[in-house]
Amino acid sequence: ISNLKCGGVLSFVLPESILNVRAHMPVRSLLMEGSSVQYLEFLGEVFGGVNCPSIILQVQHDHRPLSCVGMTVKDGDRVFTIAEERRVRKECFNFTVTDEEYRILQKIGHVRHKVTLAGHAACALGIVTGNNNKYISHEKTDENEAVLKGADIHKFRYNEGGSFIVCKPELFEQTAPLSFYRAPQKLLYRFICSQLVFAYDDRQTLSLNSCNVVIPQIDGLQMKYILAVLNSRIAQFYFKKSFQSMKVLRSHIEQIPIPAVGEDRQQEIIHLADRLIAPPDDTSIEKDYEVLDNKVANIFGLSHEEYAVVKACVDDNILL
Repeated sequence: ISNLKCGGVLSFVLPESILNVRAHMPVRSLLMEGSSVQYLEFLGEVFGGVNCPSIILQVQHDHRPLSCVGMTVKDGDRVFTIAEERRVRKECFNFTVTDEEYRILQKIGHVRHKVTLAGHAACALGIVTGNNNKYISHEKTDENEAVLKGADIHKFRYNEGGSFIVCKPELFEQTAPLSFYRAPQKLLYRFICSQLVFAYDDRQTLSLNSCNVVIPQIDGLQMKYILAVLNSRIAQFYFKKSFQSMKVLRSHIEQIPIPAVGEDRQQEIIHLADRLIAPPDDTSIEKDYEVLDNKVANIFGLSHEEYAVVKACVDDNILL
């Protein structure tokens, strides 16, 4: 960049991680100081034998704060041009959002009476045994108990996956205080995942580090209502379009907007959430989720057209 004249153009093939990984934040900060992004193409994994999704990033050095107006984005079969200015953060360069999607993202983020889990939740990592082959068994005995992995977690509920452990924290590499795992009620979520997948647990079940714990503590909002919001397409849209991450980090969860509503509206949501936590039969799951998700969309004030855009973005794989 220092070798470019004003108006000079620079184009690189780079790892996709340059856009959102914390270690590359200095590069993003440098670009924000005096460049505009002209073109971004997501190439996927194009280098044989290399597990590294790549991009083409083209910028123009113009001695002005970063702008993406006029920027062309190619993401698979989707090609679009950004026509409206938007806020760009050094924490994450998120340019896979059309102007229409960005307006919806802003509407979700500025919903009336919004609260978040930042400063209002207790969070903990699952157990790191240090040697799963030694400590994890696939047979139930009188001494051991079920322990959950990320793959066991589905939206609203979990399936015990046949893994068992003898709970002796002093033997493991890392554990949270047992009070987190033994909480009267808590939410469990997949850590390595491209979507938000939260399950409700009131059985004090243990979990491994692919399945982390969050215990919401927002006055006036019940845990199952918060669970329903976090599992909604609206929250997934916000997560996907804001963070572009294959990991669900605490910092992501703490930014998801949660509308603070009255007890009556919460109970409407909780009634449906209960049906998904313990479904009467598998055939009702998708139908109940559709009804619940529509109610959450109404709470966020989304129109039918806006909700259709959200669904089109996130409906590729709902982990019910």
